[in-house]
Amino acid sequence: AGGLGKTQLAVEYVDRYGASYPGGVVWLQADGQLDMQLLVLAQDAGWFPADTDPKLLPELARQRLRSRPDCLLVFDNLEQLADIKDYLPPPTASTHILATSRNIQEAFTPIELKLLAEEPARQLLIQETGRSPQGPAEQQAAQAVADLLDGLPLALELAGRYLQHRPAMTFAQYQRLLEHKGLDALPKVLSGATPDLQASIITVLQISEQVFAESPLLRQVIDVLTYSGTGSMGQSLLAALLNLPKVDDLIEPLALGGTLKLLELEPSSRPGEDPRPRIHRLVSQARRHYVKATNLNPDPAALCDRLADWFASRREDFAQLAAFEAELEALCTWQQYATANRLPQEVRLLWLQAYPHYYHGQYAQATQWLTQALTRAADYTQLPQTQLADLHNDLGICCNHEGQYDKALAHGLEALKVRQQCLAPDHPDVATSLNNIGGTY
Repeated sequence: AGGLGKTQLAVEYVDRYGASYPGGVVWLQADGQLDMQLLVLAQDAGWFPADTDPKLLPELARQRLRSRPDCLLVFDNLEQLADIKDYLPPPTASTHILATSRNIQEAFTPIELKLLAEEPARQLLIQETGRSPQGPAEQQAAQAVADLLDGLPLALELAGRYLQHRPAMTFAQYQRLLEHKGLDALPKVLSGATPDLQASIITVLQISEQVFAESPLLRQVIDVLTYSGTGSMGQSLLAALLNLPKVDDLIEPLALGGTLKLLELEPSSRPGEDPRPRIHRLVSQARRHYVKATNLNPDPAALCDRLADWFASRREDFAQLAAFEAELEALCTWQQYATANRLPQEVRLLWLQAYPHYYHGQYAQATQWLTQALTRAADYTQLPQTQLADLHNDLGICCNHEGQYDKALAHGLEALKVRQQCLAPDHPDVATSLNNIGGTY
């Protein structure tokens, strides 16, 4: 089940014993895009010379990972073994592998985590609250809160942090809040958890969200993270999605969210980058029940536009590739939402997913994304013509790299035709089309 502290236990192990691995520690989110994570890691760690052929980097990085001796390899939130088979070292390697998972993984020696017993549950609640219950009535109320939350560590942490943020609220008052919400009547929406645990986490979150009246921006942060995938998000992208003038506007809401345990701030692997906010998967699942995507502020269409603008501004700068790839999960997640809900923004979001493949020399994969985007564009008659020109232009470039010169020429000419109709004769995009056609000839 979720919320038992699997990831936190793995973090604690790394903190205590990571130094005993001469080859270091490699931490990967198994439920994220592993190749992209590995490429960012390889670049930051300087695994390969700067002039290494980009199209060779994914396989070289996997080989480097598989052959890395005496290291600890952590796969967090593993769904199934097939997801990581291309990244596992041979059985004879000296690598140690640790995985966290809600599911039984037969290839690993299981370490089962259980709900906390009464006394440890009460102690965790008090620890997170930062104050001891005074008097028999308060002590009894603290134990009652721990019992109502069934010993689920995540729920206890959330409850404790809320009480810490509300120093005037007693344990007895919080107990009444829990009981007033009606635990047994709440819907059962969380996968991998019993009905009691599902009810506990939803109720605690609903109480914790009372603090959003103090920080509406925190509510927006949590909502965006809820619907942007399971991974962390860079503060630059998050600020862009919320249309904030500067990244520093996130300092206060992120600090408050961390205090309440509604989110955590992961250290970035990129030097100089601010910590990356992330919410627990169980928190995300619960919020999706009572905060629908259609009720987000800003709405999904605006979020998709801002997301596309952020990526589009970085697509042509190879130096931005690592930053681009670090946020791919959000791009893929919102593209899938746009496709499922027939939002015209899906065309741009499909188009942008071709760029990492293009820079890594994976022209066939880039062509697949561009072709899919062009196919979907036919369903949206109001799309800007410049978007169609960009699709044809980029398809022509990929076809040219693959030696499909007839196709490259056809797409290049179509891009030129559209651009000449929409743009001034001396516009740089018109010149680019002419240059690309000349190169194909």
